[in-house]
This record gives sequence, structure tokens and C-alpha cells, in this order.
Amino acid sequence: MRRLRLKNLPPAEVFGDDLVLDRPEAAVDFAARLGGRPLALELCCGNGHFLAELAVRTPERAFVGVDRQYKRVGAAARKLRKRGLDNVRLVLDDAERTLTLHFGPASLAAVYILFPDPWPKRRHHKHRLVTASLLAAVRERLVPGGEVVVAHDHEEYCAWIAARLRAAPGLVSRLPAPGFSLAPQDDLPRTLYERRWRAAGRPIRYFRYRRE
Repeated sequence: MRRLRLKNLPPAEVFGDDLVLDRPEAAVDFAARLGGRPLALELCCGNGHFLAELAVRTPERAFVGVDRQYKRVGAAARKLRKRGLDNVRLVLDDAERTLTLHFGPASLAAVYILFPDPWPKRRHHKHRLVTASLLAAVRERLVPGGEVVVAHDHEEYCAWIAARLRAAPGLVSRLPAPGFSLAPQDDLPRTLYERRWRAAGRPIRYFRYRRE
């Protein structure tokens, strides 16, 4: 299996040789690798700030972050080494491919989708991450009562997200009407994007849906 080779990546003696998986071709048993703890997955994890903070807050859980940007995954790996975390793994790959290849039915306690690229031009909407097919795959992989959390600042994309979440079979909003919250979620770390956009006065919408 190929590994990332980036400057300052954590050495094997610190995290083991599978901290970062580079586009694994076969399914990986993350539950076994992470001690059988309840698993959560962050799609498009960026530089790993949210993932690292959440792993510190909830050491009883294990986390997998996926991003297809080489530099972002390298930055996340360096952050995990600095924090000394052993309950996180990273995957350099496509988000939906990682979800569907490595996680079976009812295998995830939570899925986080925070500030994915909004692809604002209409001709680019086909590249958006939050789709009916992705949400169906998420629902299948959540345990009963498991949660999918989506957040964004882009107003038009938020309307797109809201429509697809409302239409997703087997997912029910945990928030009252209108189905999202503009308030910071106290049980979740704030991403660097959230901090930046809130400081600029841009509203952030959080959607929280659970599997029935």
C-alpha cells in the first residue's frame, strides 16, 4: 500500500505506519485499527483542525478524516502528531469513494460535512458533495440514532443542502423549524472556516439530522 511522503509527516514509531492511507484500493477495517471504538467520519476534513479538536474532546470515540488535497492531508497529519492523538486516521482520496468503500451498513456513529466547496456556478453544481446519492449512502452507514452534521456559509448552497436533507428517506432533523441553526454548536469545535466567516459577519447554518 502506498503512503504519503510529505515533509514532517509523523514517523511510524509515533503513530504506526497507517496514520495516513494513500488511496487504498481495498476496504480498510478502521474499527479494528482503532480499537473497536465507535467511529465517526469527516468528509473533506481540510487541515484537520475540527477533527483534532473533536478527537481530544471525545477520546472514547475514533475518527477518520478524508480529503483529496495532498497538502491538506499533510497539514492534518502534522497537527495530529503535535497533539499526540492515537484515535484518528486520515485518508487521501475522494470523499464519497472513501465512505462507500471502507464503511459498511450501520458502522458510523456520526458523519460530518463541514464547508465543502459550494461550486457556485450552475454548470458546476454536478460537482457538489451533498447530493441525494451521498445522503442515501450516509444514512445506510449510520447506526440507528447516528447523526449527520452539515454546515455552510454559502446561502444558495445551504438552500440546496436543506432541500436534499428534507427529501432524504430515513433522516430526521434534530432541530426545530426551519431545520437549521444559526447559533454555534457548543458540543462541536468551531472550524477555522467558521471562525473566519463569523468574524466577517457571515451567517453559518448548521444542519443536524439523525438516522431513524
